[in-house]
Amino acid sequence: RHFNLLERLAEYVATLLLEDFGATWVRVSIAKLGMMRGVARVGVVIERGAAA
Repeated sequence: RHFNLLERLAEYVATLLLEDFGATWVRVSIAKLGMMRGVARVGVVIERGAAA
């Protein structure tokens, strides 16, 4: 698969874990390194699932 946005990739991974693997809650953290001069990384963190 190809994803243009980190957010879309994170959503895909979260949905896969929740639906295909039966997880009740997930936190997905994804980052691209060295995307811009002077920036170490650019990333996103999402959490999905039932509240504890």
